[in-house]
Amino acid sequence: AFERSTAPYVLMLNSDTVVSPGAISRSVSRLEATPGAAVVGCRVLNPDGTHQSSVFRFPDLLGITLTALYLPQAFPDHPVLNWPRYGSGLWNEPHDVDVVMGGFLLVRRDALDDGPLLDEGFWMYGEETDLCRRLAERGHRVVFDPGPTIVHAHGGSGSTISAWSEAAKRRGILRFVWKWRPTPVAWLANAIRLLGLLPRMIGWGLADVVDRWRGRPDRARRKRLGVAKLHVEALARPSRLNEPWGPPTAPAAVDEAG
Repeated sequence: AFERSTAPYVLMLNSDTVVSPGAISRSVSRLEATPGAAVVGCRVLNPDGTHQSSVFRFPDLLGITLTALYLPQAFPDHPVLNWPRYGSGLWNEPHDVDVVMGGFLLVRRDALDDGPLLDEGFWMYGEETDLCRRLAERGHRVVFDPGPTIVHAHGGSGSTISAWSEAAKRRGILRFVWKWRPTPVAWLANAIRLLGLLPRMIGWGLADVVDRWRGRPDRARRKRLGVAKLHVEALARPSRLNEPWGPPTAPAAVDEAG
């Protein structure tokens, strides 16, 4: 779609969003008024009106370690413990960030003309991180603007393929790290994420026992096995992260997700 577009601005917009009146035009105005800016993202709200984190730093060992320890989730406003997503951030004024969420990402057409567009090897999750990194490498700015707003039903676009989407999110981070960081750093990042998964796997096992005792079906086994398999395979053969990848039935999954 980017390749076929001819307008001066291109908007990535999730299917599970509601755009507030004027949000797109205000975002265009922000791009036009900000020297060197190639990308702008807006304030994102949950359906209940609360703030939803929509900007983040490029994945690195510090952020990956904090995430593996689940510290950003436990301390979302802390400037260090939630380093990957800027902690409480400066949500009341425009400022430069590494990445804005692809759920609403407005980019200047001419910034895309001097290099590749989206890396389709990500398929879903992580593609906006890679795009922002490539734009930053060419000297462009990525800006968060709190004025325009959208409502985002988080996870709605991937809800019909949830057994696959958790692995896709992790693969997006791993693929970015393998692409942009030295190989030893990328391998270590994957190992850290796998170690961080072990406590959850123990909890999942206990939940399985309870579910079986109560006669409930295991609704999340595919998701759990898929996440663990991703990390193990990437450790054993990192080149798998560069292979074509998607849901087992990609066309059907896309149709169901709308």
